[in-house]
Order: sequence, then structure tokens, then C-alpha cells
Amino acid sequence: MSINSSLEYIGANHFGNLVPAVTKLLINGESVVIYGMPGYGRKHFLRLMERVLIQNEMVKTVFIECLANAANINKVLSREINNLTGSNESELDYLRLERFLKTQKLIVILGHIEEVENKQELFSTLLKIRELGIDKFALLSSADQTIKTQKDEYMELGEIMFANVIRMPLFNMEGTKRILEINRDYFGYGVPDTVVSKIFSLTGGNPALIKHLGKYISEMGDLELNNLDLMLKFTSLEIKLKSLVKVLISEDKWVLEDIGMIGTSGELFSPILKEYLKRYELENQRLFLPQLSPREARILLFLLTNRDRLTTIDKIGFLMNLTEDNFSMWAVYKAISRLKNRVKDRYEIKVVKNRGYLISEMLR
Repeated sequence: MSINSSLEYIGANHFGNLVPAVTKLLINGESVVIYGMPGYGRKHFLRLMERVLIQNEMVKTVFIECLANAANINKVLSREINNLTGSNESELDYLRLERFLKTQKLIVILGHIEEVENKQELFSTLLKIRELGIDKFALLSSADQTIKTQKDEYMELGEIMFANVIRMPLFNMEGTKRILEINRDYFGYGVPDTVVSKIFSLTGGNPALIKHLGKYISEMGDLELNNLDLMLKFTSLEIKLKSLVKVLISEDKWVLEDIGMIGTSGELFSPILKEYLKRYELENQRLFLPQLSPREARILLFLLTNRDRLTTIDKIGFLMNLTEDNFSMWAVYKAISRLKNRVKDRYEIKVVKNRGYLISEMLR
């Protein structure tokens, strides 16, 4: 089943006021990039925007999924625009495009723009297109948290393309119910209305988690909502939780706040994500380091996930506070001291005074 066919079940109000707001910006020649945490609904939003935009007879769109075209995105973009303007050239036909833009607006939609390997080449092409008709061209793109963590790179290469950076909000209770109804009609997932509020509470309104928790209930029954062991091992849900945990462990606290994964007081947006984080461990960790305590294993996981950079004391403290009910930094310091000795044959853990820790693999 394609994403396009599932769109038939989604109304223009599915994302609240975001669709009309973004549409207005694009029609006026202002580019927009949306971003958020993993599972924020970018694919459906971009496809819905495409469907809304082409209802305007003055607008033509080009949609490219960068994830599948990361290495040769510029060639794909040129080919798609040439097809639109009727050019047979192998390179982008700027003359024909300029004539096209005298009577039409062009909106290029790029999904997963963070995956593009040569951003400089792509952004250079997009800026050249914009110069042909400033009010006749706009870019709609989606990105992950790198739009914030690597902001200078994006802005330096194509500042005007990222003038409007909008975070996709989490869904509310009403939106959660709407997602479950769409998945019922499209996938056949049977979810009783009586558990909608519980699903919203557990997922925090993340659309991907809502979808796969709905699938879990449909297959296992709503009584299994209290069975965390079974729930967290449900394959499709676990995949989504794992993608969230990787971001949670590797990004700084301000980034997590910015993408909505934690609130201003440091609480996680989703209780099931918190439970999954408590149980998350390195692949095969128990095989090659069976002597580690759960606390030591968790600290090692945090260090290895950030092995290419300093893992700050604050970061370790924040993550440990999420995973332990009886948390204290004194206990963490003691655990790190023990961990250094227990893994010394495999890893070296260096203390950077008053800042944090660096981990490296021992040469053999």
C-alpha cells in the first residue's frame, strides 16, 4: 500500500492550521522547511501539501525523496524540472525554465533534505532557479534535528531557503483519535475508543508511535496495553522507539527541547519511550561484557553512542535521571569508576576534568 493511497483518508485539517499557513508562504514565494523528532509525520505532510498545492492551476510541483537520491539529487532535480518544462536537455534548461516561470509558479518539495550528500551543489542550483523568478519559486523541504544542530551549514549554503523553519507539533488527543481512525480505515487496525486516551498518554502524540501502538493493540488486544514487556518487543513499535532513543542519547539537551522530546523541566514526552530507554542496551552487550551491572551497562551505552565527542557530566546525569528512580550523581561517579576497570581490556575511559568523559577502543 502506497502513501499516496493512504492520503485519501487524510483531510487538509489533519495537521491543524499548518497546511494553510505553509501553503500561503509557498504561494507567496517563501520557502519552508519542517522538522521534528523521529516519527513526526513528514512524509504524509509533504504529500498532503503536494496534493493541496496542485489544486491551484497556477502552481506546478516537483517532489523528490532525497533519502532515495542522496548521491545524485542535483541530476534528479534537473531531470524532473526538464520533464515539467518539456526540455530534452541533459542538464537543467534554465532558459526554458525562465519562460515557464513567467506564467507558472514552481514549488520543489524535497523530503529528508538532511540526507543530501552534496548540499552545496543542490542549494546553488535552487538559488539559481529562484533568481529566475523570486516570487515564482519556493522550496518546501523536511529535515531532522540537524536543521538546528548544523544550522550554520544550511544557512551559509542557502540562507533564503531556510527563512521559515517550522517544527511539526505533536498531535493532541483529537489528533490521536484521528490517526487511529485513519489507520483503522486504511490498514484495518481495530482499536476500541475506550483506549484512545491511554494511547495518547503513552505516545505523547507522536504519530508514528500512535500508529504502531494501534497496530499492537489490533493484533494483541487492548488488555495487553498494560503488558510493557510484550509491548516493547513488538517489532514495528520497537523500531520506532529505537530511532527515538538514538536521538535522545546522542543529542544535547537543548536540541531535545527544541524538537519536543523533552519539556522545559526535562521530562520525556512519552512514558513508553522512557520505559524503552531503561531497557535499551548495546547489541550483544551481555555476551561480551556480562559482568556489568545494569547501571554500568547503561553508562557504557551512553559513552559509546557519543564515542566521537565528549559526553558531558550533565548529559550523563540527565539520561541517568530518566532511567533510575533512585538517582544520584555520587552513585554515577562510583559506577563510572568501576566501569573504567571492568572494561579496560576493551575501552579506555578518559576523564576531562569538570566537563565529562571520552571513550576510545583499545588497540589490540
